[in-house]
Amino acid sequence: MIIEWLMGVATGLWEFIGSLLPDWELPPELADPNGFLGQVFALGQGLEPFINWSLVGMLGAIPLAVWVIGILWRATRMLLSHIPLFGGN
Repeated sequence: MIIEWLMGVATGLWEFIGSLLPDWELPPELADPNGFLGQVFALGQGLEPFINWSLVGMLGAIPLAVWVIGILWRATRMLLSHIPLFGGN
């Protein structure tokens, strides 16, 4: 039920983006929640006994979090380097 709501929100977002571009039409695969994307989600739910999706999600989120933390650390160091007290010119 939540997945269907998320699919509806994603479809609405695609329609909004499409309305900003006059010559672009929404592909039918993205417009129908029971189409191709619905089949992919159904396949993923069917694999639940064999694949621990929470573990897969966590293993995907950890590198992303490390990447974001690294970028924030570098940005903070670059910003602090402009302050004379912390090593700026």
